[in-house]
Amino acid sequence: MTKTTTEYFLNRSKEPKHADESHLAEAFVRADRELGEQKIRLLDHLSAEKKSDGKVVPVFDSGVEDVLPDLERANKEAAAVNDNIHAYLNALGDFDSVQAMTERMLRLKRTADNLDRDVANLSKQAVTRGIERPQDDPAVMDAAVKRDRVVAESSAEVADLQKRISRAKEIVEGY
Repeated sequence: MTKTTTEYFLNRSKEPKHADESHLAEAFVRADRELGEQKIRLLDHLSAEKKSDGKVVPVFDSGVEDVLPDLERANKEAAAVNDNIHAYLNALGDFDSVQAMTERMLRLKRTADNLDRDVANLSKQAVTRGIERPQDDPAVMDAAVKRDRVVAESSAEVADLQKRISRAKEIVEGY
């Protein structure tokens, strides 16, 4: 089963670690149930009629017009919730949960913060050793280059994760 299927989502939303998804899953189940009920109401107005040529054709009675608006509404609601499930899973991408995305983003930020501290500590050590311009100290320069490289490499991923986390949260919070 692929990760973008509604069935996959409904199964995974039962797991405790995916409890934040349960309202969206419940909304789908309710919408699907309502759609099924409206289809049954529609079928209640359906009968078979035998034509003169012997073929049997379906015929709706006159009360079917009252059912159609509710059927259309239920169909739109089920489709909208299903679309949101797919959008949510697409926002997660290869991650298992919003929490996993958040942990990855925080790890990337923590790495950058740690490298900033390394540069600051090396600068202080350089000043303690009597170097007037610590930014010119080879150890400080190496640490700053490493920090800048890591920040440059991770900044696009951090921005992407922030956007995807926001989108995923927005979807599930709507339910």
